[in-house]
Amino acid sequence: MKSLLLSICLLFSTQAFSLENTTDAKFVEQTKQLTGVVYYSATWCPYCTKMEPIVKKMEQEFKQLKFLKLDVDESPKYGAIATSLPFMVFYKNGKILGAAPGYAPEETVRNFFKEFVEAEDIN
Repeated sequence: MKSLLLSICLLFSTQAFSLENTTDAKFVEQTKQLTGVVYYSATWCPYCTKMEPIVKKMEQEFKQLKFLKLDVDESPKYGAIATSLPFMVFYKNGKILGAAPGYAPEETVRNFFKEFVEAEDIN
């Protein structure tokens, strides 16, 4: 019974945290009407590795936002937007409203998301 419960918990936890990947080919279409965040990262970036679980938690807490992930090495055209890594760009209705460069602790990131959602009246 314990192993069944553990398996179910693992199944739901891995499905719950799924940043949708985007690429140069899909980027314009996916951000055209986006209200949410594009998270820029790279597999070689240690701070991206630390930041991704935080971004995934924010995806669960801020369900009114769409989250996209762009690997700057796999998508160099739009990855060039990132001035540092990790990097997040906030959109409302397809327009860039702000950016958050670099790594930050979970509570700082959460506060940034709260401010964005409240300031832009995103429900």
